[in-house]
Amino acid sequence: MSFFTGKDSCLRMVSRLMLMLTLLSMPSHSLFADAASDRRIRVGLNLFRTFVAADQSLETTADGRVPIAILYLQSERDARQLQQQLQQTLPSVQGRPVVIETLSLQQLKQRMQQQQPPAALFVSERLQDHERELLVRCTVQDGVAVFSPFEGDVEQGILGGLSVEAAVKPTINIATLRRSDVRIKRFYLSVARQYE
Repeated sequence: MSFFTGKDSCLRMVSRLMLMLTLLSMPSHSLFADAASDRRIRVGLNLFRTFVAADQSLETTADGRVPIAILYLQSERDARQLQQQLQQTLPSVQGRPVVIETLSLQQLKQRMQQQQPPAALFVSERLQDHERELLVRCTVQDGVAVFSPFEGDVEQGILGGLSVEAAVKPTINIATLRRSDVRIKRFYLSVARQYE
């Protein structure tokens, strides 16, 4: 009987060791990081609605709609899912209908050159430093209210985002706000964590 117990114990130990080796051999982009990013995106999309509603400088298209874009880098499919969610929860803002589209960073750059920027933009994927710098540069000069749910983006110049501490709060980069033509309502600024 003790022989089988020792064998079972050894099998359990080998199974655990194999599980640990499997987990260690997974890419460094872990499942936990993916889950945290997904959660930040979902929460960020909810905060984005109030961020857009707080923007007092929203431009409209010729037909009176507020143009909003979901920015993606590689996954257009994920951006389209966010677009669908946002269309259901943000049909209008400040009494004006909303039109929501997905744009790659390259498409956004072309749109900006044609003087047709969106009024507000939600970043759906984590940006590299050079991508963030390009986004900040071209959106500040055209007064586009940019919101990113990813950690560190507001500190690096993105106008709005979220802060996850004891409670989730909106975050605003005050230096970017001053450089852009975006005017955020005082109430939103009073509840947001401000970064300079």
